[in-house]
Amino acid sequence: MIFVAAGTQDGREIVRRLCAAGYDVAASVVSSYGEQLLSAQREAGGGKLLINDTPLDEDGLHAFFKEHGV
Repeated sequence: MIFVAAGTQDGREIVRRLCAAGYDVAASVVSSYGEQLLSAQREAGGGKLLINDTPLDEDGLHAFFKEHGV
């Protein structure tokens, strides 16, 4: 699982390309709007896309990585 902090258009493009190439991606955004923008990427290819739409502090980031095998 590859982690992408995807709060910008560039981040969404990276997610799209990774998923299209068949990679599993965990993308993190800080709002439900960011999640909506990334949701379209689920249809972009063979890789699985997991979206986190809540802010993560250091402990939260460590827990997220451990839980999802990043």
